Amino acid sequence: MKKNLEAAFARPHSEDKDFIHFAQSGMTLRDYFAAQALQGFLPDAFQEAPDNYPAKRLAPFWAGMAYQLADEMLKAREA
Repeated sequence: MKKNLEAAFARPHSEDKDFIHFAQSGMTLRDYFAAQALQGFLPDAFQEAPDNYPAKRLAPFWAGMAYQLADEMLKAREA
């Protein structure tokens, strides 16, 4: 598995007397890092924008920034 596709929150298949827990691959670590970065960006992201600037035009920018930061976080893990 590529390092940037490493799973976060994966769960193996398991069974006990009452339940069967099916395996789940979870999200990628890159996606998790990006989501965490995005939470940090958003409180200020839309307050800084002019009132007439539609949020849908800002979303691709902040999503891209979140993934750039996630990629840097993955690189830092390898150091």
